[in-house]
Amino acid sequence: GIQNLESCELCDSSFVWVSNVPEFVNLDQTTNCFNIEDLSILEEITLFNDLNYQEPFYNYPQAWYNGRLTELNLSNFFIMGIPEMIQNLDELKVLDLSENEIFFLNNAIVEIPKLEVLNLINNPLMALPNAIGNLTTLKNISINSSNLDSLPISFGELDSLEFVFINNTQIKNIPEGLSFTPNLQTLHLSDNQIEELPNILCELPENCFINVSNNNLCNTYFFDCINEWWSQTCLSISKNEINDEFKFI
Repeated sequence: GIQNLESCELCDSSFVWVSNVPEFVNLDQTTNCFNIEDLSILEEITLFNDLNYQEPFYNYPQAWYNGRLTELNLSNFFIMGIPEMIQNLDELKVLDLSENEIFFLNNAIVEIPKLEVLNLINNPLMALPNAIGNLTTLKNISINSSNLDSLPISFGELDSLEFVFINNTQIKNIPEGLSFTPNLQTLHLSDNQIEELPNILCELPENCFINVSNNNLCNTYFFDCINEWWSQTCLSISKNEINDEFKFI
């Protein structure tokens, strides 16, 4: 169970001892002391979404290091929203929100200071927070939602990105700033509605794998740095025509 054993000096005052840790909790530590606020945020997520899981870990696969929550997997838990308190998970690096019912992300998401991986796959997202560029440590982001029709300009300010997966959305372009992401290794933009690419896209690192398959791009945008083009539906506005264009690499 969970109990505060401060008098026994097993845990610091901001931590609590949990004697029985379930298998879905990965411990990279030698103690059973857990940060009280981190545990309370797990409870808040559960209450916020009207879920019924057992405290203190609430059935969510998770990882802890030195008593702090570092990874949280909320995939397929019928999550509809995230409480503002999540911004206080200041050691959280991995957040998996895939396979849920999230239409809008709380702005508190972009205030998680050490977040490196954000998985939003298979949510009905309508928009991303305008200040998503605040996630300066973010390395990996995955999104697919047929409701999403644009990316915030600040998405191009995510300078730590190494992997971007944006699939099956209604977006028509990408922020120009994304072309200057110095460590990007994979840019996967297939099956969207993209009609134009930044002319400076090839400023990305030479080893960056770029997939723009199955969009609305004309051959003008078939840059040398693109690895996968496949089928495109070129929207020729000047002639008010729609032409299929194919490229094979």
